Amino acid sequence: MKLLKRLGIAVIAIILLFVIAGFAASRIVNKAFVEQQLTQATGRKLTIDGDLSPIISLSPSIRAEKVSFGNASWGSRPELAKIGKFDIQMKLLPLLGGEVIVSKLDIDGADILLEKKGDTWNFSLDEQAQKVQQKNNEVKNQGDKKQMSFDVSSLSITNSVLSVKQGGAPTVISIKSLKFAPRQDKMGLDFEGDANGTPLKLSIDTSPLSQLASAKKIDLNSIKFESNNIKLTGNASVDLNGKKPYVKADLESDQLDLSSTAKTKSAAAPESESKSASSSSSSENNKLPLAGLDSVDADFHINIATLKSGDIVVQQISAPVQIKDGVLTANPLKANFAGGTITSSLRAAQTGAAINLAGRGLSMEKILSETAGITDFKNGETTVDVNLSGTGDSVAALKNSLQGTSKINMQKGEYLGRIPTGSVAELSSLLTGGGSSKNTPVNCMVANINWSNGIGTFQAFSVDSQYAALTGTGTIRLSDSSLDLVITPQAKSTGLMNLAVPVAVHGPFNDLSYYPEPKAAVENLSKTLLMGLGVSKNKGSSETAGCGANDVGNNIVAPGTAPANNQAAIQSQPQTPAQKIDHKINKKLGKIFGN
Repeated sequence: MKLLKRLGIAVIAIILLFVIAGFAASRIVNKAFVEQQLTQATGRKLTIDGDLSPIISLSPSIRAEKVSFGNASWGSRPELAKIGKFDIQMKLLPLLGGEVIVSKLDIDGADILLEKKGDTWNFSLDEQAQKVQQKNNEVKNQGDKKQMSFDVSSLSITNSVLSVKQGGAPTVISIKSLKFAPRQDKMGLDFEGDANGTPLKLSIDTSPLSQLASAKKIDLNSIKFESNNIKLTGNASVDLNGKKPYVKADLESDQLDLSSTAKTKSAAAPESESKSASSSSSSENNKLPLAGLDSVDADFHINIATLKSGDIVVQQISAPVQIKDGVLTANPLKANFAGGTITSSLRAAQTGAAINLAGRGLSMEKILSETAGITDFKNGETTVDVNLSGTGDSVAALKNSLQGTSKINMQKGEYLGRIPTGSVAELSSLLTGGGSSKNTPVNCMVANINWSNGIGTFQAFSVDSQYAALTGTGTIRLSDSSLDLVITPQAKSTGLMNLAVPVAVHGPFNDLSYYPEPKAAVENLSKTLLMGLGVSKNKGSSETAGCGANDVGNNIVAPGTAPANNQAAIQSQPQTPAQKIDHKINKKLGKIFGN
């Protein structure tokens, strides 16, 4: 009986506390008081257009509906934030004594806008907001000196949207759930939502809210970040002692898979090619987020065991990244790719970007299969050297201003001999000796390109196989992602001369056209006919065209001429009767076709 009596007294006491807390909350906390106190605390005019009602519990709360905070005077809309439902939880015992101490905030259905004008964000107190804050400091609510103080240990935001505008398209973050609450001896931040449609999850352990408000250095521990198949873990710190924040972080990942991100973008692309091209062009003109580099200094060290994007696999990525005075550098960035190693350095700023890259011990077989899905090539020891720079703050500007050089040199490859359809089949037939089913050795391949204002000019292009050598000249235009290249074959045996038809490769990268080059084709036909009449000799050679590692750019021959090691046999003026006939025909054809 005594136990039942004690339980009854406890229940009655709890009920009384509920009633007293509800009465205190309803008497002390009213709409005018909440509006005035939150305006004073934030420096922004707060308005409650909906109901304000108490929630009776041992931790009494009040619920405000249809709440709005005023924006800066220059803002793009009147409200910095619009909130559907706003719960303010208060400590019980102080409330019974007439003191309001807020311990928890729960926000649902918020629409928050953060925007920037010049160097000023809209949450910074401008002159008008400071006057509002000062005025409210002088206001006495209900004739006494009651104030609302904050000792917040928990914050929750659900079903809300945060938009960030600072030039260019805004970043829209949808907040499914954001909780900031005690976790052991630290505060835990847990976020789930998306940014511009990309799903995000983030978990961080940091200092309590009471310490964060005045902290000069903030530690961010046990970071866990997920987005699609991207996962990062690590630790970081933010130092606020200087003129700008300084961030230091060590991040790592066992595997980053960017394939799902690429598929999402592809699925979201417009159906028509013209619309897709227009959309791509528009996105390339958007400003890159490089202006923000000047707002923070940072040192990151990033280690990624495996990075995948479709069939492309890059392993053992290691990069120290530094941001200093608005300039981002990554030097050296190291990685394993296509059976070899890549070492590079990157520099980016609001004014432009530059990259130096050296690839050694790469496999052409793996490069072609992983990047383009081409499986007709085996082996091929490859080196790559890139030295490029561009100016501007968008992808389009960087592409159109690109300067520098790019070089590829491949040795000892094998072509499988599968003959494609179309005009390019003749080139394939030459390389494989007319369609051999066996693997055909490819002695070497060289492509050296000089870049100026987004246009790449082939300074050297040569592919040399057992049966023929191909040389080419032309340009690549990045402004419209197109290629104009004429490939001239040089057969190494008389029997293949009838296949030696120059081919023009033309058009956008995603829709290239291959067709015989008219003038060079007719010239080649005349020489073949003369050979059949016995009045001209084959200028082919059983030797290579000379595109070895030490011959890049030296022994590469122009289309329509013989390989370098045959130059001594060709005089600038015809010497024999057969050569004179050949020269005259070429001269006539040259006039017909414009040379």
